Amino acid sequence: MNAASQWRHALAAQIAPLYAANPHVAAVIVGGSTARGHADRYSDIELGVFWHQPPTDAERQAAADRINSDWRYLYPFDEAEQVWSDAFIVGRDGENRPKSGVHLEIIHYTTDFIQQTLDAVLLGYDPDLLKQNLVAGVLNGKPLHNADLIDVWQARAATYPDGLKLAVLRRYAQIDHFWRWQMWLERWQQPDDALRCVRAGTKETVTSCWRSTASTISASNGSM
Repeated sequence: MNAASQWRHALAAQIAPLYAANPHVAAVIVGGSTARGHADRYSDIELGVFWHQPPTDAERQAAADRINSDWRYLYPFDEAEQVWSDAFIVGRDGENRPKSGVHLEIIHYTTDFIQQTLDAVLLGYDPDLLKQNLVAGVLNGKPLHNADLIDVWQARAATYPDGLKLAVLRRYAQIDHFWRWQMWLERWQQPDDALRCVRAGTKETVTSCWRSTASTISASNGSM
C-alpha cells in the first residue's frame, strides 16, 4: 500500500466508527484505489456502509454531523440502484484554504441488497455492470467494521463460475464494427499514409491530412 493509500486508509478508519456506533450498521469497508493500495493525489476516499435495515435521513445526518468537513451533501435515495450516497470534503491543503481537502464519498446499502446482488451475479449469472461493479467493490474492500461478515461476502465474490464467464462474454465480447479491419486493410493504398499524417504537425493538420487520405481511399474503392 503506497503512502497516499495509507493516510487515506487511516482517515477512513477514524470515520468508520461514527457509523459503526449505530446498532443498525452491519459492516463498514473502505474501497476504491485506497483499498487496492494505489491511490494518488487525485484519489477520493470511498466508504461502504452496510445496514441491517434502510437508513433514515436522521441516521445519516447524525453521523455526517460528526464528520469535520468544509462541505457535505446527502443525496436522496436512488431507487434504481438501491443506494444512498453522501459526499464530503474533509481536511485542508493549507490553514486558510477551505474546501481544498480530500473528497470523501460514503455509499450505503442494505445487507439484503448485497446478498441479492451476490445471488444474482454468482447464481443467476447476471452480467449487469452495476451489479458486477458492486461485487468487485465488496471483493476489493478493506473491512473497517465487522470483518467476519465482509470475509463471508468476499469468499463468495472471489468465485467466478463458468456460467458467469459465458454470460459476460456473450454480453460484452462483441466489438462493434470490428469486422471493418479487413475492409480498411484492403482499402489501404499506401503503407506510409498514416506516418505521413502523423508527421503533418499540429492536431488540426493531422486531422485534415487524415480526412483527405480517407476521402481518397473511399473515392477509389467505393463508399462504405
